[in-house]
Amino acid sequence: MGVVVVGAAAAHRLTRSPSGVGAPGDPSDGVPDTSTSTTSPPTIEVADGGGTLQDAASALEPAERIGRDRRIGFPVEVHDDLVLLDTFGRTQSGRLHQGVDIGRADGASGDALLACVDGVLVEQVQVGDPLDYRQGNSWVLQAADGHAYRYHHLDEFAPGLEVGSAVTRGDVLGTMGATGNTVWPHLHFEVRPTGPIGTPVDPMEYLRPVPDAVTVF
Repeated sequence: MGVVVVGAAAAHRLTRSPSGVGAPGDPSDGVPDTSTSTTSPPTIEVADGGGTLQDAASALEPAERIGRDRRIGFPVEVHDDLVLLDTFGRTQSGRLHQGVDIGRADGASGDALLACVDGVLVEQVQVGDPLDYRQGNSWVLQAADGHAYRYHHLDEFAPGLEVGSAVTRGDVLGTMGATGNTVWPHLHFEVRPTGPIGTPVDPMEYLRPVPDAVTVF
């Protein structure tokens, strides 16, 4: 009995010699050890499958590299006065920082915060809510692939948006502020690949290349 491998051009049958070399349990998995065996190696029987074999030139073409593009839209309307603090994983006020902070060098508030992807707003927290764990006014935007993007410390929410609203990348979600546990108006931005309360990852993997106008510290 042989093993049949079907390709685009033909069916190939691998047959074993009658000696039993490569029996079930043999680590060689059917490939004889030519150093100790006197039996003939497996033979390949090619049955015409109605196709044509790949020509040499196309066979040498490199395989297409498959990889996920992590880049997302910048979550704040870009201008020359923006600064980004690349502080993911550092200790701040006794806690590990789970995102990056984006604000203005002059300390002003009110910059537009933008949806970084197409998705749905799945959580809203307002100052004073039971779920306000020092983040102040906040949105959670979730994409179709499950990634959740957290926006904290908003000054105001954009009108007409509520939990369940579908948004498109670039839509205004609100304005930058200093609500919650901060005195510097800024956006605290998080990326959580497995959902709103999943493990956060470094947002810089998604934000690079950072727009040239934004200064990174």
